[in-house]
Amino acid sequence: MAGLPSEGRRLPGGFVLHIGGDLGWVMKCRTGNRRWEQRFGSSQGPWVAGDFIYLLTNSNEIVCLARQTGGIRWVTQLQRFEDEEDKEDPVFWSGPVLAGDRLLVGGSHGEIWSISPYTGRLLGRFDIDDSGCYPRPPFRRRPAGRFALRGHRYGRS
Repeated sequence: MAGLPSEGRRLPGGFVLHIGGDLGWVMKCRTGNRRWEQRFGSSQGPWVAGDFIYLLTNSNEIVCLARQTGGIRWVTQLQRFEDEEDKEDPVFWSGPVLAGDRLLVGGSHGEIWSISPYTGRLLGRFDIDDSGCYPRPPFRRRPAGRFALRGHRYGRS
């Protein structure tokens, strides 16, 4: 991906996805024409799978976008503070990672959330050690495309 910004990701069909600041867009590499754009930003890399783009926004939302049109399929708000009522101790998230039929995101408050890639519904959450998992993703690639939680032999859900 020489010449592309670090936030750029090549897509099938000669397109590139750019996420940064407060704007995300897809453009045709050959012409430079934008196919679509959306007003959101992210400091995390998107996960592109088939016809969908999964993204963690700067507002602690997981967004599912249609790759071809940029249309929003669903949005799920993640926990923003450890104490939501008093708005204290912000939670920082990393991810998403698509593992089988679930999106996984890790929070600085020591939890990993499992989210349906089809609906955005929370499927479950589990605790990890107190250090949390931000900014380093809590997953490592295993042989044959499997993922495991750091510090565990194999992560199965």
